Amino acid sequence: MQSSPDAETAESGVTSDERNYESDAVKIHIDQIQTGAGSDQITYYVADMQVKDAQVLQSAFAEDSFGRNITQITYRDPLGHDPSSGSGIRRGKARNGSYRAGVGAAGERRGAYAAVHVVVDLFETETAAYADWLLPGTSFLEVEGTMTNLEGRVFYRPRVFEPAGAAMPDAWLLCALAERLGQGRYFTYSSMSEVFDELCRASAGGKADYSGISYSRLQEAQGLFWPCPASA
Repeated sequence: MQSSPDAETAESGVTSDERNYESDAVKIHIDQIQTGAGSDQITYYVADMQVKDAQVLQSAFAEDSFGRNITQITYRDPLGHDPSSGSGIRRGKARNGSYRAGVGAAGERRGAYAAVHVVVDLFETETAAYADWLLPGTSFLEVEGTMTNLEGRVFYRPRVFEPAGAAMPDAWLLCALAERLGQGRYFTYSSMSEVFDELCRASAGGKADYSGISYSRLQEAQGLFWPCPASA
């Protein structure tokens, strides 16, 4: 059911329409962006969420082992943006920034992106032309990891080549970014297997349960199907 623009909902103090929702705790705005023309036209939606109270996220993920760790912080933008001006965050964890790794040229307008636009890619792509920061990523042949095919079989994927030049795996770039944002204590991985182990813990009990999978099991079994709970 669609509400009329700026319609007052049954909940006091809440207004919403097709692209906006605002309450005392959260403000959400959705932009529709179109690129290309004819059969090449792409339509996508970008949501900007401003959380005024971190308790909103804590309540939403109360049963999630990672969600319970969400805390309210005061944002210190390393690039000098003033949060009160509309960039950065107000309070909570919602940041006006985008981090793109290996995606196409969606949103070929600089204004379509957030205040800080970071791109990780192998080449200087069309998307990278709009980046504030372009970081050298790696191909799947240059980093070990896992692959899940359409039948739900999870495979171990070994590294074939050393990364070229200054290229780094996406996981390490994210860890470095977290460190510079003052959140490095949450990204203390020393190997790709540790990253995978966290995924396994987070997926426990879900439809795609990986909790019974490990790098060693994948290497021995030449692939495992999910769901694969710890008891399997």
